Formats: sequence, C-alpha cells, structure tokens
Amino acid sequence: MTALSDHLFWDVDRSSIDPQRHAAWLVKRVLEYGRWRDWQVLVAHYGKPELAGLVTGLRSLQPRAFAFCRAWFRLPPSSFRCSASMPSRKTEPLQVLGESAESTAHLDLARSVRVSLPNLKRRCKQECLHHMPTSLSR
Repeated sequence: MTALSDHLFWDVDRSSIDPQRHAAWLVKRVLEYGRWRDWQVLVAHYGKPELAGLVTGLRSLQPRAFAFCRAWFRLPPSSFRCSASMPSRKTEPLQVLGESAESTAHLDLARSVRVSLPNLKRRCKQECLHHMPTSLSR
C-alpha cells in the first residue's frame, strides 16, 4: 500500500495502517480524497468483489463517491448501507404556476443551480407570460 498518495494520510501515521484491518477506512479515504491512481491500487490489492463488499457496508459516503460506486459496481442505491443515511431529496409540492409537478421541478432546478426559489418563480412566470398568446395573458 505504499503506492497510495501521501495526502491520504494527513492525519494518521501511514505505517500504522494495516490494509486488512483498516480496509473500510482506507477504501473510504481513497474514494473521498484519492486520485484515480489510488483507486487502481485498491482494485489491484483487494479485487472488485471485495471492494464491492467493503463499499456497500460503509455507513457514510460523500455524494460524489456514492455516485461513482453505484456506476463502477453497477449496483442500485438500495444496495448501499450509506443510502439510508443520505439526505432525502424529497420535495413538498409548491403552487408556482398551479401544478405541483411543475412546482417540484422548479424547486429541483432552483437547488441544482443555486438560485433562490422566489427569483426562479419570478423568472418562470415572466417566461411563461412571454410565450403565452396575448389573448390568454391578460
């Protein structure tokens, strides 16, 4: 395991890490802070099946690392222990333009682009009025 990047061990003594005893910690550290080369070292050392077992048993994982693991191992989110502790993406319906499905889409869009919801509502309303036939907009 000496091939792993030095920055992964900023808070621990590298020589005190046992690859078998600390496997879950090591895998999580590489997933969240490592480079592609570090991941390849883990795949070569543990093998894909053992890594899958370690990753699916982790209690927490950053969203980016979680998405990578779902794609790499081709597993559904429910296969991962950490998926139960991931923040919920549920949204309560809002009445932006009269339809809750549209409103939920607006809220998701606002979160993804980090725009305040009132500003997004105003923009959407203006855009809808702009594209609406003049006989209906009055």
